[in-house]
Amino acid sequence: FESFDDVPLAAASVAQVHGCVLRDGRRAVVKVQRPGIAHRMLVDLRAAYMGAKLLQLFEFFRIANTPGIIRDLYNATMTELNAAVEADRQDRFRRNISAFGDNTFVTVPEVYWQWCGPRVICMERLQGKPVDRVVPGQDDLDTSLLVRRGVKVWMEAVLCHGPFHGDVHAGNLWLLDDGRVALLDFGIVGELPEKWRALLRALFRAALLDGDFTAVAQSVRALGVAADLDLDDAAVGRQVAEIFGPLLGQDVGELRLSELIGALVSLGRK
Repeated sequence: FESFDDVPLAAASVAQVHGCVLRDGRRAVVKVQRPGIAHRMLVDLRAAYMGAKLLQLFEFFRIANTPGIIRDLYNATMTELNAAVEADRQDRFRRNISAFGDNTFVTVPEVYWQWCGPRVICMERLQGKPVDRVVPGQDDLDTSLLVRRGVKVWMEAVLCHGPFHGDVHAGNLWLLDDGRVALLDFGIVGELPEKWRALLRALFRAALLDGDFTAVAQSVRALGVAADLDLDDAAVGRQVAEIFGPLLGQDVGELRLSELIGALVSLGRK
């Protein structure tokens, strides 16, 4: 490096971020994993798994498959502790933003692979501030439009491309000095198989556009969930509509995660 700031700019979950300048003059940041963090997280996950198995004594947690939730958390944690996987997913997300030729006002830091390692990621340094520090109306900013642009890119990732940002809070969603919106910190990234993406697309289309949940039933059967039920697609669709229709039809800001989880458990019970 031409220069390296010993004092970190910010915390980043299992890592911390330092500013630097590369030899060629490019301003960058380096995300460095905290020493010993992997062992500490594995100990906690083992304890959580034991607790999850005990919770299966209760019907709700048995249907919700609490050990499976902890296994998913374990897989996500192992991914977060692997800097190469995080850098690859950030790189893929960045490329997917322009897949449809739009989203020019949204970006992700470019990964500088030559300076990455097993516990280190080097990337482009962006200048801006978190969206929760933006004052609505100041400098004629349309803050609603900024959020809509970020959400649009996120929804495209979930429903179409695969890897999606799994930790979108105000600290990871920035307004840059050039007016673009940036998504930062890809330590937690999800990726749905195509069958699940097809189910979600069918759910949103039915709930928000045409009200036809028959296609949703077909997607459910494609997952093998309702393959052995003595019900036609219309009957399965009606059950899905009864549970998810009211939830997905309301404003996203009013959607409660607890209600969605309860609806999933209810559908699983049926």
